[in-house]
Amino acid sequence: MWIRVGTSQVSSVPGFLPSSRAHYLNFTIILFVSSCCNMMGVAIFAVYANCDPTATGAIQKADQIVLFYVMDHLSSLYGVTGLFMASLYAAGLRLAVE
Repeated sequence: MWIRVGTSQVSSVPGFLPSSRAHYLNFTIILFVSSCCNMMGVAIFAVYANCDPTATGAIQKADQIVLFYVMDHLSSLYGVTGLFMASLYAAGLRLAVE
């Protein structure tokens, strides 16, 4: 998906210099998003290093750990869980459209 977006951005600009700027901007955004995802994984690992939510029965599958983390630690902040769920729903719809 990321390659297709980057290719369409590069091919839609008129010259070489703007296309290289679009390419570097796309690369920077992808690097930032990937770094955020990696840091989120490290943070969740640090929180649940001593207790395994799958072993305690709090979650059934390991891919539910991010949702469990949001509900467990961020539920005290008003609106954060709803915003997170809405963003996941929007991402799922976007993938379904493509």
